Amino acid sequence: RMVKYCVDKQKNARGQLQRGSANNPPEISNRCTKKWGTDYRMVKYCVDKQQGALNDLKNSGIYR
Repeated sequence: RMVKYCVDKQKNARGQLQRGSANNPPEISNRCTKKWGTDYRMVKYCVDKQQGALNDLKNSGIYR
């Protein structure tokens, strides 16, 4: 059961990454993929956190 749970979570994260790839700068996706490889849940977590930080910087006017 746990193996199936993990596989399902990885598939779900991979699908979300593929669907959201157009919205993320390639630098973020590449960096997170290089760091986490095929652990798609961690890649997605990394991308989400990095994209959130970038959005915060843009909203604050620090980064354009």
